[in-house]
Amino acid sequence: MFEYATLKLIWWFIIGCLMIGFAIMDGYDLGVAGLLSIIKKDNHRRVMINTIAPHWDGNQVWFIAMGGCIFAGWPQVYATSFSGFYFALLIILFSLILRPLCLEYRMKVAEHQKKYCDLGLIIGGTLVPILCGAAIGNLFIGFGFSLDHTLRSNFTGTFFDLLNPFAIFCGVLSLCMIWMHGATWLSLRVDNETIHNRVVVFSRIFAIVVIVLFALGGVWLKWIPGYVLTKINENGIADPLNKSVIVQTGAWLNNYSIYPAMIIAPIAGFLGSITVLLTVKHLAWLAFLASSAAVAGIIATAGISLFPFLLPSNTHPISSLTIWDSTSSQATLTLTVGIVSVMICVVTLYTLWCHRKMWRRLSTKIIDNESHKLY
Repeated sequence: MFEYATLKLIWWFIIGCLMIGFAIMDGYDLGVAGLLSIIKKDNHRRVMINTIAPHWDGNQVWFIAMGGCIFAGWPQVYATSFSGFYFALLIILFSLILRPLCLEYRMKVAEHQKKYCDLGLIIGGTLVPILCGAAIGNLFIGFGFSLDHTLRSNFTGTFFDLLNPFAIFCGVLSLCMIWMHGATWLSLRVDNETIHNRVVVFSRIFAIVVIVLFALGGVWLKWIPGYVLTKINENGIADPLNKSVIVQTGAWLNNYSIYPAMIIAPIAGFLGSITVLLTVKHLAWLAFLASSAAVAGIIATAGISLFPFLLPSNTHPISSLTIWDSTSSQATLTLTVGIVSVMICVVTLYTLWCHRKMWRRLSTKIIDNESHKLY
């Protein structure tokens, strides 16, 4: 069987894959919902909504699976984050709840009330990417918490402390990334010249913004204090207080000199966005794949930069949670890693199958002809 340290590393990789899966699959749903703000005609909005209608609930499985895996594999991270950032997480949850409510009631309300359902979709497609990006940004800044001798967390910060400049910057980058992804999805699925031309323009705009912000974020990280783990027992039991941590400016970029091959992650982020810029008009399928690669690369860049830290503390660095000292027992990881690996394969296969069976390009003519069964 695997050593305890190897299992911890595998679990980090699995949760990273789930996070990327959520961002790619549910990301285009959120992006399309947010992009309703650039389209005014109702039948055009219906075309956009029905490109995601068959898939959004299945895509959200990635989010649910990620939460469940964090609970199973990183219980200390789950308890600390959900206790300290309850309000922020509730906003994300309620924003996600808006989507099914607005989709279902849009079919039932009067014409003049549909704008409120669309507004709910736009809010959900905007707030979720911003808050998720801000959460990742705060990981680099660190959270104001400490652990006592019983490993209970004590928070010294407030919700508004989470809205620091770098977190807001990452929230804007996340929003542009997700809206770029949603726009490339629409370019692939929509058979309407007006909508297609508009989303092509916005795909390119967001791709340029993502490239610029991603580059600026890397430069900014050079001036942000990062954490370096100097002593820990990687095969030891979960004891977050039994380690040594030092703070160094620019330390979040150290992993790229320690593991040079990991530079592939930021390269994927840049190349994916550049490919979207060049191909979205005439090769929509390639643009969507490139957008997916960009999303995966940007998220992987964040994870690799933070490694092995999961939840850094800026008030008591020793209390920071890492993959080595905040995991479940070896027996739990051994049992669950096999189950989760199989389930990820199942989810991936049924996601591909659903997209294949329900695949078609949508136009206003199809919407009008099948108005009784489409959103």
